[in-house]
Amino acid sequence: MRKWLGYTEIDLTTNRKRKVLLVDVTRRFDLALACGDRFPFLHPLSYRTQGWQWNFGSLSLPRSEIDWQRSLGDLVGDVLEHFLADIVESNVADMGIRLDLRADELRVLDSTPGGNGLSETLLTEGRLATAFDNCERTLCKFQGKGTSKQFDNYILALCHQKPGHPAKEVMHVVRELRVRWTG
Repeated sequence: MRKWLGYTEIDLTTNRKRKVLLVDVTRRFDLALACGDRFPFLHPLSYRTQGWQWNFGSLSLPRSEIDWQRSLGDLVGDVLEHFLADIVESNVADMGIRLDLRADELRVLDSTPGGNGLSETLLTEGRLATAFDNCERTLCKFQGKGTSKQFDNYILALCHQKPGHPAKEVMHVVRELRVRWTG
């Protein structure tokens, strides 16, 4: 089930993040109406950033250590951002992608003030599922004996970092995300 539960508010000056739940938004909306304000209540000189968060539920992972899950989530997120950007024909820098395997969430935000709509575009016409498929198909090339060095070189070229996890672990997470997304 996909539903809107709220959003994350980011103070651009301090980079502090705060979760705002649907209940809070409803309360503020009702209060604003009671005070005579009219929709959309945009404050002068404020920015609206578009994005979404998907709570995909707990994945079956072989290890439960926090650092291991954090580094695997970071790596998979870094790999996925290239496939997500490619599917909407944009640059990687145009979106912020964060995969948190501990909180079971994938967060996609437009990176420009005011939003550029790319995060929303991912949700249409099966683009997210296609990006997962493309990523999985690419990772399949690095399965089997003698491919770990090729995978290391691929990740180094793609993400400008050493992988820290084998292709098998990265592909497992991508496959589970694809299956959960497509149902």
